Amino acid sequence: MDAYALNPLVDEARRTQREAAARAEQTGPPPTLFARGDLPAYTLSGVDPGRLLEVPWPARHAVATTRDRAEAERLLAEYADDPDGMGASYDFADLAANQLYERQVARWLDGGR
Repeated sequence: MDAYALNPLVDEARRTQREAAARAEQTGPPPTLFARGDLPAYTLSGVDPGRLLEVPWPARHAVATTRDRAEAERLLAEYADDPDGMGASYDFADLAANQLYERQVARWLDGGR
């Protein structure tokens, strides 16, 4: 999986579960990483939302929702060198927004059930 992809779990499903993803496409648009798209319109710290693509997807909500600019920059620097995203996956496994995204993708692949 490309942890740096714009919509990584959907991209992975399209690659590895082609038939399920094709059926899911017929039921509606795929889930996005953030509520209103794959990137938020803004981050609470003021860093450019496009910079979220510098880190693996599990770290993006943490960066987007921190209010402290220095902390956001620290997270960006720390996780930018996480080539397979495993460090971010481990560190942010309990983040509710990440769990929601995972459930939404699974539900989408399962036909909305």
